Amino acid sequence: MIGRLAGVVGFFGVLAGAAQAHVVLTSPNGGETLEAGSVFRIEWHVLIGHNTENWDLFYSTESVGGMYVPIALDLEVGDASSGSDHSYDWTVPNIVDDSVWVRVVQDNAGTDYQDSSNAPFAIVPAPAGVVLLAGGGVGIALRRRPDDSMPRR
Repeated sequence: MIGRLAGVVGFFGVLAGAAQAHVVLTSPNGGETLEAGSVFRIEWHVLIGHNTENWDLFYSTESVGGMYVPIALDLEVGDASSGSDHSYDWTVPNIVDDSVWVRVVQDNAGTDYQDSSNAPFAIVPAPAGVVLLAGGGVGIALRRRPDDSMPRR
């Protein structure tokens, strides 16, 4: 019940109290390079099923034990039985950092469980000519060369 009963979440971090090993984050798990503004599929796997109420996803640019920022909270449970796989398409934030971590939290009726990336991954700038729009959208910056002429009517 992180975020509802345990107190403050988000920029203040995911509070201690969630145990590990019942859910496994499989991607990103360290070493990846993601482009700011791109869409990356976060994936996790249930090892031991519980009376799961929802899923929460967070990222940190501090450390695996650092403060975490919400990616998505209260995601639908889906199939929370042992062996089930889950995913979420994340629009990578417009930041540049070489030490980013993702955490998945399995919110249960009882004890919550969590797992984080095993190692950091990087977020790099979007390629030249790509414009990151407010709200997470991506556009393309087009520029006309001075020697190009526009057809006249």
